[in-house]
Amino acid sequence: MQADNDKSLNVLKEILLKEDKDKLQHLTTGFSRLKTQIEDKESLINSLEPVIGDLLERKIASSRDEMADALAPIMGEAIKRQVSEAKDDVVDALYPVIGKTIRKSVAEAMKNLVETVNQKIDSTFRGKLFAKQVQSKVTGISKGELILKDALPFHVEEIFLIHKSSGLLIAHVSSAKAESSVDQELVSGMLTAIKDFVGEAFKTENKQDLNEIQYGDSKILLDFGNYSYLATEITGIEPRDF
Repeated sequence: MQADNDKSLNVLKEILLKEDKDKLQHLTTGFSRLKTQIEDKESLINSLEPVIGDLLERKIASSRDEMADALAPIMGEAIKRQVSEAKDDVVDALYPVIGKTIRKSVAEAMKNLVETVNQKIDSTFRGKLFAKQVQSKVTGISKGELILKDALPFHVEEIFLIHKSSGLLIAHVSSAKAESSVDQELVSGMLTAIKDFVGEAFKTENKQDLNEIQYGDSKILLDFGNYSYLATEITGIEPRDF
C-alpha cells in the first residue's frame, strides 16, 4: 500500500514539475551554448559578425560626432602607417583627385593673373596702346614687351674695360647720374676676382666665362675678348640686340 502511495506521489510530482524541469533544461542548454561561444573566439566572431555591421551603421546614424571622436585617433594612426609603408600605393590612389585639383587651381590662378595684368596694362597705358601697336608692327617686338620696357626703362649706368688676366682698369665711362665715390680700380679688381673664383669653383669640360652678375635692381653684363673684357652695369631690361 505504501509503495503504491509513493509511486502515485512521484507521478504527481513529475506532472507538476515537468514544465519547470523543461525550462531549467532549456536554460542550462542555452547557458552552456553561450559559455562556449564566449570562450571560443572564432565562435564569438561568427555570432557577432551578422549584426556588427548593422550595429555600427545604427550608431553612426544616431551619434555621428561621438563615432568620429572615437575613431579619429585610430584612423589617423592607420593612415600615417599606410603612407609610411606604402607610399606608392597612396600616391597612385590620390593622384587622379589631387592632380585634377592642382591643374584646376593652376589654370584658375593663371587666368586671374592674365586678367589682372591686362586690367593694369589697359588702365596704365590706355592712351599709348595704339602707338605701341604701330611700333610693334614696325619693330616686330610684341606689344606687351614694348609696354614692359616702358614700365622698366633700360639705362646703362657704367662701363668698365678691364685687362683680362691682371684685372687692371683700362677705361671707364659712367652716366651723369651714376657718378659715385667708389674706386673704379677697386671695382675692376673685384670683378676679376669674382670671375676667376667662379671659373675655379665651377669648372666644366668646355671652359666658359661668367657673363652676368645680378644684384638688387642692377645687373652687370660681362663680354670677354682675348685680352680684355667689358663690364657694363645696367638697370631695366636690355634690348635683344644689346
